[in-house]
Amino acid sequence: MEGGARPSTILVTNHIDDIHKSNENLEHMEILEGDVDASISNRVRHKFDRNIIPWLWGLWMFSFLDRSNIGNANIAGLSDDLNLHSTQYNMALMLFFIPYILVDLPSNWILKYFQAGWYLAGLVTCWGIIMVMAARRELKLTNYK
Repeated sequence: MEGGARPSTILVTNHIDDIHKSNENLEHMEILEGDVDASISNRVRHKFDRNIIPWLWGLWMFSFLDRSNIGNANIAGLSDDLNLHSTQYNMALMLFFIPYILVDLPSNWILKYFQAGWYLAGLVTCWGIIMVMAARRELKLTNYK
């Protein structure tokens, strides 16, 4: 390279500039934190506790129930009702969780592009339409037998 800086020198210089900018931003944030009134901070924390924590607890409880229901269903006779023998129940359980795991990450990526309220409402609506169509199909099959 004639007359110019080496690429590694440019990268190091850019990195050092980024560090200096980050330090300036941190100092600015510290100044802002000192200006926050303790009573406002407490009010915001208590409002968060009152409005968000109950919803998070509810979601955690539904998640727990969802995970434990499949085991309870097996104890209640699911394997007998479906004529599942030996490891068939475990295979069905594994096949249930594979799509759950595979869809989880792309679903979180989609949330970067759409608001959560619209995205979740869309998922619930689509699932409702699928269930209505499945019920209609089942009704048609049972009416013609």
